[in-house]
Amino acid sequence: MKKSIFIKICALLSVLTIGAMTGCSALEGILGGGNSSVTSGNSEVSEIPETSETSETSESSETSESSETSGPPDEPEIALTVTTPSEVFPYIDNVKAYLQAGAGAKVGDYHKTTSNQYAPVTIEWEFKAKGARKFLVEYATKADYSDAVTVEAGATKRSIEVYNLYKGTTYYVRVKALGKDDAVVYNIAESTFKTTDLGPRFMKIDGVSNARDLGGYTTANGKTLAQGIAYRSGHLKPSGGYTNEISDEGLAYMSEVMGIKSEIDFRTAKEAGFQGGSYIPGATLTYITVNGYHNTFDYDDEYLQFFTILADENNYPVLMHCTGGADRTGSAVYLLHMMLGVSDLECLQGYELTSFSIYGLRDTQDAGDVYKGYWDEFMTKLNSYAGNTKQEKVETWMKGIGVTQAQIDKIKAIFYGEIEIAGKTFIPEQETTLVSGADKKSVNKQYSEMLSAWAVQRKKD
Repeated sequence: MKKSIFIKICALLSVLTIGAMTGCSALEGILGGGNSSVTSGNSEVSEIPETSETSETSESSETSESSETSGPPDEPEIALTVTTPSEVFPYIDNVKAYLQAGAGAKVGDYHKTTSNQYAPVTIEWEFKAKGARKFLVEYATKADYSDAVTVEAGATKRSIEVYNLYKGTTYYVRVKALGKDDAVVYNIAESTFKTTDLGPRFMKIDGVSNARDLGGYTTANGKTLAQGIAYRSGHLKPSGGYTNEISDEGLAYMSEVMGIKSEIDFRTAKEAGFQGGSYIPGATLTYITVNGYHNTFDYDDEYLQFFTILADENNYPVLMHCTGGADRTGSAVYLLHMMLGVSDLECLQGYELTSFSIYGLRDTQDAGDVYKGYWDEFMTKLNSYAGNTKQEKVETWMKGIGVTQAQIDKIKAIFYGEIEIAGKTFIPEQETTLVSGADKKSVNKQYSEMLSAWAVQRKKD
């Protein structure tokens, strides 16, 4: 009876063209209790008893929406994409409009009192599939991501905000979608963007206003000032009627990320509140008590001390401030930048950008603004020194108070990145140009005037 049923089933399989020989052989093994493994051509089929465990595994495999261990499923569309703008401006729109207006812009027309001159850069991505438990976002200045900052985002996130990016720099962005056991699912998406070289690198430091990097500017001789080695800001603790105060997070950022080693305070110890030392962990505080604007030039010994500190690479990274980082600090930074070869326009903008902080408007073109009078007196005094350019006039003043040519050259070498501050000196790897965005005509004109002046001097010599 069993043999008769077997023959009929084999015939049916043959009609249905489902491999009669294989089907019959397998069935014979089952019905007759023979060998549990049979060969058909080059394929070997082994019998696996079905249990509740294997059944659940099979069902899970069939219903899974994404493979988290054996690689991505085949899909007709890209599951992960990154969208970034081609050029970003990491500061508020009022600052952008003022800087883009260039020479002759009246800062009062764009003025906005705010504690945040900076603005975030938003990195966004799309994920059109399911299966991601989190995302890893990396952004770096090097294409191999060797200096990447990594941010972890939850499964429902589709963007992050980043701050304190270097200016004039190409950034590489990579987003990974991670599944079970942090295995990468689907593709890894990449993109790039570039930060503008227009204006300064504003710094987000919790509790501090008017904080900026002094680097990133391209000078008249074509060199770019290193970023990450020198900063300016408003005060760190309440002073002069301003109640903002740096947080523990802000102090940790200055210490651990910015690596501040030297804090220069242009106020008196009494004005600063008689603090015992720097609030920044690991930093040394030095009071260099000066006044600003035309009074700057009355503090010979104090400014000699200032430039002596800057001429020693062991003192970097350095932070300088007064109360608002506006007047005394603004005068000091203007002279420093001018000596380094930053354009006249960008030096002026550096002073006026305090107008976009909590410390109020500084408009050098408004006859009704008291600071215009201060600024005009400052320029009159500076122009009284010998030299064909403001850069030469600043150097004449510096030498007159005792700063040596060797110290001037040393400061330049440090800011030009020729003497590297370990782990902090940053100059973009891409090629830099002679002019950095703000006012090409005026910078080129200044550069031509400098070359002409040098040629005249050589003829005299």
